[in-house]
Amino acid sequence: MEHVLPRDTQEWTTEDVGAWLASNGLREEVVKAFKEAEIDGMGLPQLVTLEGKAEEELKKLAPVAGHWLKLVGLILSLRSAGKGKAKVVRRRDEEDEEVS
Repeated sequence: MEHVLPRDTQEWTTEDVGAWLASNGLREEVVKAFKEAEIDGMGLPQLVTLEGKAEEELKKLAPVAGHWLKLVGLILSLRSAGKGKAKVVRRRDEEDEEVS
């Protein structure tokens, strides 16, 4: 099954964010926590810009240190990639490819 993410991350729904998290190897409980917290593409980048609160919020969403550290890296890389690039999310046994 394939889930194509909108190019502009700000257009991502909570389902899109969940698919992106899962495609990057995060556990189902982290994906579920993001969905329950209703984090969409507008809120995702803010998780690493909330001064003093980012670590606390990420720890709530991903209580295992390795998960929230991975999340920070993923979010920062997503932000640095900018608009216009999105990944086609595929099953874990398939490779991701960039859409131009």
